[in-house]
Amino acid sequence: MYLQDILKYLDFISPLLLLILMLLSKKATWRRDYLFWFIVIQVVLTGIGNILEEQKIDNLYIYRLNCAVSF
Repeated sequence: MYLQDILKYLDFISPLLLLILMLLSKKATWRRDYLFWFIVIQVVLTGIGNILEEQKIDNLYIYRLNCAVSF
């Protein structure tokens, strides 16, 4: 796998790994629900953006929505 392929999915892989870690640690998800749902939204939106990009569909509005949700 080339570095360009890894960098393309880095914005999806990092929140996905964090989500997996949070699901494995029930204590963390119980105390900080807002953080858990933020990470879920990040994984979903970046995943949708990556799928749209692979299908050659404009995904800029997904990344703008993700930016608005993040702030």
